[in-house]
Amino acid sequence: MLVKANKGSQLPRLRELLLRSEMITIYVLVVLIAVTSIINPSFLTVDNLVSILKQYSFYAICGVMLTFLMVSKAFDMSLGNTVALSGCVAAIMMRDFGVSFWGGVAVALALGTVLGLINGFLHGVLKIQAFMATLGTCFAYKGIFWVLSNQASIDCSAAVAASGIPNMIAGLPISIWVLLVLAVIGHIVLKYTKFGRSTYIIGNNVEVAKEIGISEARVKVILFGCLGFVSALCAICFILTYGAIPPSTGSKYEFYVNAGTVIGGCSVYGGRGTIAGSLVGTAVMTVVQFALRSLNVPPGYQNTALGAILLLAVLLDTMKEKMKT
Repeated sequence: MLVKANKGSQLPRLRELLLRSEMITIYVLVVLIAVTSIINPSFLTVDNLVSILKQYSFYAICGVMLTFLMVSKAFDMSLGNTVALSGCVAAIMMRDFGVSFWGGVAVALALGTVLGLINGFLHGVLKIQAFMATLGTCFAYKGIFWVLSNQASIDCSAAVAASGIPNMIAGLPISIWVLLVLAVIGHIVLKYTKFGRSTYIIGNNVEVAKEIGISEARVKVILFGCLGFVSALCAICFILTYGAIPPSTGSKYEFYVNAGTVIGGCSVYGGRGTIAGSLVGTAVMTVVQFALRSLNVPPGYQNTALGAILLLAVLLDTMKEKMKT
């Protein structure tokens, strides 16, 4: 009787696990890959998979930290241009001023953090709505990037080669290894630390957070600063991978990363989200991006499909939020 009872109690837990939002997103990802590879077998070639992994890692590195922001009920529309601008300045320092690769790394991380702190000050301290604040800095950072780069590729491959750091380790892009380390750290901090719990509390009810002594402004400034740092880390991985910063660096990152976190279970209303979910959701958006190209879908229809996917994800999130109330 005891064995039967244990089996009976395990079934609901298994069912709950299989129906979690992260698992459903994984099912979608598997189906998407299977259908695309059936229609176009070249989709699963080694070269294409490596390209997907590289692009995925860039999005997901930013997505790890964006998850914290989404949980706290905030957005960042400037992260792509933070990647571009921090990478641009680092590449220029390496190419034109003889700065070593590690010197460029320090410059990129410092600049990225400052750019993130500017967003944090605008939203957390001045209380400007996050979407509008980061939309403004998005264009400002992009403009500076274009001026500094003269809209041309900045080659810093000599400094990268001199560093001796490989762009592939054990057959995987180095950015994937950076992502794995960052994801583990992010998961631990978000789920098991006081700061992570504070992030959830702010996202669920900022008034409750104030009553128990949590400073929303302080947490938001830290989160934006950390996202700027991580965006610069993404730029460094980009430089290691390609040895240059082209004019397209960071293009549409804000769309793919924000959409990936929402698809992975983060709520635009705050208070909900996991690192694992964001990683899977970002994988879905990356595979969709490459699948549409692989199937030779015209660019206009690609944008339409991507927009529809994001709207559907937000609609489902809104329905979940209404069901809670």
